[in-house]
Amino acid sequence: MKLTTTLLAALVMLLSVTAGATEPETNETVAKVLPSKEAGFVKVLYLNPTAKKVEVKFYGESGLITKDLIRASRFENGFIKVYDMSELKTGEYRVEISDAGKTVSYPISYDKDKSIVWAKQWDSFGYNNQIISANK
Repeated sequence: MKLTTTLLAALVMLLSVTAGATEPETNETVAKVLPSKEAGFVKVLYLNPTAKKVEVKFYGESGLITKDLIRASRFENGFIKVYDMSELKTGEYRVEISDAGKTVSYPISYDKDKSIVWAKQWDSFGYNNQIISANK
């Protein structure tokens, strides 16, 4: 019985060491625009354990529409934040996500009549012509 317990403990320890060794630790910044289930909304995903602050800016044809400054005290390692685009007119927009070391920009189309938000990078995944966000 003691041998079985010792072998089981050794196996658990081996598995935990192996799992920790195969999972690489990364400090790579990830900044993406994600679809939202709610019509007229878009999500921003940001991951970076070393960031002190992040700026999320929305631009339209005439320039800057809004800016959101998110300080490190409001997140740990990253965040997902939802932004409401329903008050904007139909048109082409750009979301810019930046920290001290990196800036990423995503073009977005918004159709107010259908409450559809579409980012260009979504064209390469999912089903073609599938509506991700719409009022029913």
